[in-house]
Amino acid sequence: AAAGAGTAGYGGGCDGGGGEKTAEPHARLLRGAAQGLSPIERQARRFNDGLAGKADADEVLQVYARYEAQFNAVHLVTALHRIAKGVAEGAEPDPALLSGHRFNRLLSGVSGLFLPGAGAGGGAAVDADRNMQHLSNTAWALSVLSLKHVPLLSAIS
Repeated sequence: AAAGAGTAGYGGGCDGGGGEKTAEPHARLLRGAAQGLSPIERQARRFNDGLAGKADADEVLQVYARYEAQFNAVHLVTALHRIAKGVAEGAEPDPALLSGHRFNRLLSGVSGLFLPGAGAGGGAAVDADRNMQHLSNTAWALSVLSLKHVPLLSAIS
């Protein structure tokens, strides 16, 4: 599905179904208001803010499993980065999570971002500046997680 496609049923807060939004208000202040953004862009921003606010790897992977078809390049890299940030801050994810199907699908999605002419969301190309930020965040996450995911390492090299 294209980035943002199929989001009509998505309530905006990436709360995993509980109804409460987990977006951090300071994220909106740092980026500025959502004014001038299309409804799909506003929804994607709320989605990413909620994803960034998840506390542990399992929560991030639950969101990924639920909304995988809606994940664009930013969401994929944010999910991987958020999992690594939790580890960097002292969280100890269950090793089974990091070797499980959901995490491997996330890694495959991130790998696809760095293939020539590829991107998330139906093959939409990622602009060069954003791609460099994705590359940086992905490399950092792999380092923190001590991952040796050969397809992803090959894709970012």
